[in-house]
Amino acid sequence: MARAVQLAELESGVTAYTLRHSAASWLVAKGLPTRKVADFLGTSEQMIINHYGHLAPDYQDEAALAIGRR
Repeated sequence: MARAVQLAELESGVTAYTLRHSAASWLVAKGLPTRKVADFLGTSEQMIINHYGHLAPDYQDEAALAIGRR
């Protein structure tokens, strides 16, 4: 992993966990369905929702709409 980090000219200390976390964060933030993110990363959809769901572009849309309907 250290060699790959060096070849990619990434900061030292970058780990597989860092890269996986960044990928999940970016994919969810870009609006990729959580099922597809989970499949890509080889984990459960529930884990993606629990850990990264707040990054989804539409995360609070339903709540905002409900407030607007008061």
